[in-house]
Amino acid sequence: MNRTDESAHLRLADAMDTRRKELRLRWEEIAERAEISGTHLRRIRRGESGFTDVVEARLEEALRWSPGSIEAALKGEEPTPATVGSSQEFLTNMATLISHGIDTPTIEELQAEIDTLMGELPEWRRQRLERLIAEEEAELEHLRRSRLKRWKQVIEDQRDHPDLS
Repeated sequence: MNRTDESAHLRLADAMDTRRKELRLRWEEIAERAEISGTHLRRIRRGESGFTDVVEARLEEALRWSPGSIEAALKGEEPTPATVGSSQEFLTNMATLISHGIDTPTIEELQAEIDTLMGELPEWRRQRLERLIAEEEAELEHLRRSRLKRWKQVIEDQRDHPDLS
């Protein structure tokens, strides 16, 4: 491995470690989420092993990075955290679906479908997915709380300073 490869893998390893700490995860959890062995992950981080596009995509998902983030890190750029779409984007998409007469299932209908599908999975996979769902729902709750706090501040500013626009 030449010097460029070594420095690229050091950048990737640093970015992965930073992200792992941000997410408060252990390396074992990252490996499990990426569906690779801890040994393989360790070898990737050390630059001792390459990885396929599939493993790259799984690692990006496990680290909650947008697609292309590993490649960016290898080039010395910042990986991009995956984000939940904005509420405006969601509303626009829903309005488009409704205006085109496309049936949009209710939350209850979607939950019933998910429950049925989860019941068909092996116990270990179901437990893993339930953990991931719980983590994502906690993230969404945190995001919702942050947005509500922001809107509260905007409203208070408007109340206290009506001359602001």
